[in-house]
Amino acid sequence: MTDPESFDRALVAIDKAGVALEELDANCCVPGRSPRMAQLADTLSAARVRIQGLDLDPGSAADAIAQLEEAGAQIGSLQIGCCAPSRLPLYADMLRELTGAQRTIKRTLDLAH
Repeated sequence: MTDPESFDRALVAIDKAGVALEELDANCCVPGRSPRMAQLADTLSAARVRIQGLDLDPGSAADAIAQLEEAGAQIGSLQIGCCAPSRLPLYADMLRELTGAQRTIKRTLDLAH
C-alpha cells in the first residue's frame, strides 16, 4: 500500500485541467461543442476517482492511465476543431497537467515507461 498523499500531485493536476476546461467552456463560441466538453469533464472526474483509489489498489494504475489517455484524446479532438487561437494555451495546459499526472503515477508506483 502506498502513502495516501503519494498521488496528491496527480489529483492537483486533474483539478488544474478541470479549471482550464471550465474556462474553455465558459468562453466557447460554438454551443455544439459543450456536450463534448461535458464528456471531457466526466472523463476527468473518472480519472480523479481512479487516481484516488490507487493508494488502496496500485494494480489499477493501468486503468487510471487509460483514463488520462482518453482525456488527452478528447482534448486533442477539441483543440483541432477550435477556431480561437487564443485558447490554444488552455489546451496545452490541460495536456501538460495530464502528462504530469501520468508521470506522478508511474514515479510513485515505480512503473517502467
